[in-house]
Amino acid sequence: MTEEIKKLIPSWLLNSDLYSVVATDLEGNYSFINEAFKKRFSFLNIDFIGQPFAITVHADDVEKGNKAALECIMNRGKSVAVKLRKPENLKGEFYVTQWEFSLLQNTKNQPIGIICVGYDFTETRKANIKIQDLGSKLKALIDSSSEGIILISPENKVIASNKLAKQESKVIYGKEFYDYADIHDFIFPEDKKSFEYDFGRALEGETVKTIRKIANKWFEFNYFPVYDEKKILGVSLTAQDITEKKQLQEYKDNLINNIPDLLLVITNDGILKDFSSKNNDYDFKSILGKHYSNYFSIETSSIIELILNNDIKENEVKEFDYYTKVENQEKYFEARVSKLNETEFIILSRDITEFNERQKVILRQNEILKNVAWQQSHEMRRPVANILGIGILLRNRSNKNAEEIDQLINMLISSTETLDQVIHKIVYAAAEALNYKNN
Repeated sequence: MTEEIKKLIPSWLLNSDLYSVVATDLEGNYSFINEAFKKRFSFLNIDFIGQPFAITVHADDVEKGNKAALECIMNRGKSVAVKLRKPENLKGEFYVTQWEFSLLQNTKNQPIGIICVGYDFTETRKANIKIQDLGSKLKALIDSSSEGIILISPENKVIASNKLAKQESKVIYGKEFYDYADIHDFIFPEDKKSFEYDFGRALEGETVKTIRKIANKWFEFNYFPVYDEKKILGVSLTAQDITEKKQLQEYKDNLINNIPDLLLVITNDGILKDFSSKNNDYDFKSILGKHYSNYFSIETSSIIELILNNDIKENEVKEFDYYTKVENQEKYFEARVSKLNETEFIILSRDITEFNERQKVILRQNEILKNVAWQQSHEMRRPVANILGIGILLRNRSNKNAEEIDQLINMLISSTETLDQVIHKIVYAAAEALNYKNN
């Protein structure tokens, strides 16, 4: 009987790995099974031939199978579709399969049984479970993103949004994104023009990045066109809150802009990466990406190299002085080197040219004042002492004759002239100190 049935079944069905093919006699007992069916239910460990079909069908579905077989017998040439639950394992678990029953006839067109072709949904079902599992994981991944993500249709409808996007919209607009909402309901009037412009560019296939301030918060928006093959299905809009980053950058910019003279950021290998300069004495832009020795002298470059090679520790500061020539004029700087991060150093320089000049003035003035003090304490003391002594003698002139008095008067005049000379020298020295300061 089995060989006769094989001849009646097309070879592509007979040898199929996708379709289970079985035949039963008119009493419902298995008379043939193909290899695909045998493999799928091998865990039952039974010889199916001669056994009732009910052993491989859920008890509640046996009647459905009988009715389908009867309908085939009553309607020759008609195929009857039926869903039957089949055993999945020995634990009593079942899954749904799709079958088509039709009357099996011999070469003389005599009915000899029912042929059943079943499609095994196992792989499809497993694939669907995997897809569902992947979808759940993908949703969890998207919801854990540090960016708000919204999928918008060309008709401006919100197709999907992640958890962060809903939270941000609740804070900013007082309501959460929801599926098929009009995106315009979540845009402030003053922002609609810029949104429509960026959204339109994305619908044309362009990736758009923009930074905007919304409700006292800074966001980085990215518009990505979403394709189905060559057709644009919509736009994926991502939004990241960069308020803290923006504030930090503004603080950094203000810090750099308020540095008195010069800031250089150099890499471990000595390449100038960034700078801030308060004067136009040197075009630092021309040496960005080049070695710092393009600016510093050989001597100063050697000092910097020595400092960098000594492995500066975090929070450690190294100091050195250097000078440059600008239009034949020497300028002096004091510099501090510190570690910015693992790959960069920062050099802060302060122009001390004027400070040095002031120091020279002060030192020269001190020298002059020392001379003034010496003149006051030594040169002036002698004529003053003489004048005081002569004055005492003249006070007692009653016991002196005219010649002695004339001699004392001449001495007084001489000491006074000496004192006058000393005073002139002091005045001149003071004037010299004043003029040195002003020059």
